[in-house]
Amino acid sequence: MIAALLSVALAPQFDFDLSGAEHWDGLGMQVFFIDDITGDGVPEFGCGSFCTDLRDVNSGSVFLFDGYTHNPIRRHDGYGNQARLGETAMTCGDLDGDGYRDYMGSARNETVNGLRRGAVYVWSGLTGDLIHFIPGREQEGHFGRGVAALPDMDGDGVPDLAIGAPHERDKRGVVGVFSGATGAFLRQIRGPEAKSQFGYSLCAIEDINGDNVPDLAIGAPYHDEQRGGVYFHSGLDGTLIYSKMGAVTNSRYGWKVVGVGDVNLDSRPEVLIGEPCTDTAYLVTASTGNILRSYQGQLNPTKSGVGHELAAAGDVDGDGYPDYVIGHPGEWDYNIYHFAGPGGGVTVLSGRTGMIIASFPPYDLDDGFGSAGAGYSDPHPTGPLIPIRSPAVGGPFRRRCTGHDFGPNFSVTGKLSLSSHLRIEFAIRIDCRAAFHFPSDFW
Repeated sequence: MIAALLSVALAPQFDFDLSGAEHWDGLGMQVFFIDDITGDGVPEFGCGSFCTDLRDVNSGSVFLFDGYTHNPIRRHDGYGNQARLGETAMTCGDLDGDGYRDYMGSARNETVNGLRRGAVYVWSGLTGDLIHFIPGREQEGHFGRGVAALPDMDGDGVPDLAIGAPHERDKRGVVGVFSGATGAFLRQIRGPEAKSQFGYSLCAIEDINGDNVPDLAIGAPYHDEQRGGVYFHSGLDGTLIYSKMGAVTNSRYGWKVVGVGDVNLDSRPEVLIGEPCTDTAYLVTASTGNILRSYQGQLNPTKSGVGHELAAAGDVDGDGYPDYVIGHPGEWDYNIYHFAGPGGGVTVLSGRTGMIIASFPPYDLDDGFGSAGAGYSDPHPTGPLIPIRSPAVGGPFRRRCTGHDFGPNFSVTGKLSLSSHLRIEFAIRIDCRAAFHFPSDFW
């Protein structure tokens, strides 16, 4: 039980901030790393800032920063009112063949040719030049709500992309697979029924059907009275391999799906699946759907938010097995714009044993710490990094315990060195402005 592990939590230390420019900018909505492009031997880092206003109200931005000096390298700005570029942003493979990984950001509300269809941008990691602009196909389809960086799926030697549009086709949802080389549409995978929101979450997984092509896991958390489901599709042709359904009404099984690699070294990949409305996360063998482990949050007196955020971590403890992260940021009630219950922080778990490696408590009762994260494997011998960010909390949100109003404010990262194999980055609080937190000896 995650709740039982919190008593051994360790407190990281932080000693500088990288703040957003304006209140409500939402700097840190997403965090990602790319390869070293400045020649100093340190990877650079980027983030989404989905509520900047440069080109209209909440048009949004994606920023890239120098990993060593923390100075800004470049920014990309969204177009149009409420476009929200940077609500999703992540690293992808090297699509332009220059030897450096590239990155992408989505603007699910961007207006394209007069329709609010959403769009995904892909930029060169080396130069920042636009590689692809991929627009959505349907008005209010939320194109880009779920995105995944794929390995080469079409055999041309270039990594590809998958993009979810969970509100298309009466919220049945679709996932499109796109060529990384050209940006061209390759195939579409359609959701099972209206209102299921297929494509809300998605990830690439290793081959599970024996055709030597990586496959896809796709979440549809609103399927069947919000019981939810996860669908495993062939990466080769998009056909359904099998599906795994939630059992409890309004549980939203499949809210988050994350491939974590082969955690038990049995030559079969695993996925983490979130079911936040039962405060549960499951570790599942992708090829069979069998549950290896389940983790439940603090159900008394309220849910702690387990299942909202899950992340692959790489091998953080140096035992040769990939590990993973479960955030329990508290339960947000969107009907009343209040936290319904405080969270319990972030827990890093061993892939080999399922036991705790490190646990980090929240720094405030309602800070939402652990509501999102992403793993990054550090090429340096000190081990992987795990950046975690606090949640987007919009202007109308209010902390129930204090009645204090705050906008979408974020805190990201700090460092705790547990051993020569473990370096962990975490968000710790919500500020009046968006902020990243990095240690001065970051590298």
